Amino acid sequence: MPSFGEWKYAAPPNYDRNVNKIYPYSEVPFLGEYNLVKIPVSSYKLVDHIDYWGEGRIVVTAGCSGFTDCYNINHVHQVVSNGPDADRKIPNRIPVVSYTNCDTSSYIKNNSVELITVMGAPINTSCAEDIGRIINNDVGKVVVFGFEEASAYIKNLENELTKKALLYCEDFSLPSKLLDLTLFDNHRAYLNLTDMSDYLYKNIVDKNYEKAVCKSKLLQDSNNGSIISDTVGKLLKEGQQNIWSYAYKLWNSNAKSLITNYFPQQFQAIFNGDYVMIVNKSCNEIRC
Repeated sequence: MPSFGEWKYAAPPNYDRNVNKIYPYSEVPFLGEYNLVKIPVSSYKLVDHIDYWGEGRIVVTAGCSGFTDCYNINHVHQVVSNGPDADRKIPNRIPVVSYTNCDTSSYIKNNSVELITVMGAPINTSCAEDIGRIINNDVGKVVVFGFEEASAYIKNLENELTKKALLYCEDFSLPSKLLDLTLFDNHRAYLNLTDMSDYLYKNIVDKNYEKAVCKSKLLQDSNNGSIISDTVGKLLKEGQQNIWSYAYKLWNSNAKSLITNYFPQQFQAIFNGDYVMIVNKSCNEIRC
C-alpha cells in the first residue's frame, strides 16, 4: 500500500514527457479542505481520455505502457512505479481514496468521458461502477488490455457497461493513440450503440457473416435489437445483396427470432418456403 510520506515528498510529475492537463490533482490529497472543480468544466465538452490506474507514459526495456495526454485515475498516494519517472508523482492524477473505494464523483461528472482504458490492473466492483458512471453512453468507448474473457474483472466491467448500452466488439480497430502499447498482446473493446451499428453494417457488407451474427445476438440479448432493424433498413434501401446471405446465416444459426423480430415479413415467409411475389419496379418484373 502506498504511504502518504512517500507521496508527499515525491518529485512533481514530469510534464516534459506528459501533457499538463487542466485541473489535475496530482499534488493534492484526496478531498480535504480543497475546493474541487469537476471535469469537464464545460457542459458542452467531454473528457477525451482517462486511463484507470494509469501512471502516465512509461517506457522500459520490456515495452511501453500508459499515455502522455490523458487523465490518470489512481490511488491517492500512488507514485509512478517504474521507468525513468519512477517514484515521481503521477501526471494528471485524479485520486481515489483506496483500491476498493473508487468514487471519483467529486472530480469527474457523470456520463462525461469519451474513452476509458485499463491496462491489466484489477477491475473490482467499485472500479467497474465508477467506469460505468463516468463513461458517456452516446459516444463512449472502453478498451481494456491484458484480460481474459472469463476473468471476474471482465464480468464486473460488463455488468456495469451493459447498463450504459456499451457492448463488446471483437473486431474493434484500435485508434493510433492505442497502437504503441507493447506490454499487452490482447485487448477487449466495448462500444456505444452507434459504433456497434457501424461495425454490424461493415461486417455484412464485407461478408463477415459470423461476426455479424455474433453482434446481432448480442444486440438482441441486451435489448438493443432496434439496431438490427435500422441496419436491415439501411441495407435494403441501398440494395445490398449481402443482406440475403446475412439473413440465411441468422436463420441457420439458431437465430430465427431475429428474422421474425427485425426483418420485413417477406424474409420470414421466404425462409419458411411460403409463396412470395417479388416486384422489381425498376425493371417491371414480377417473380414468384
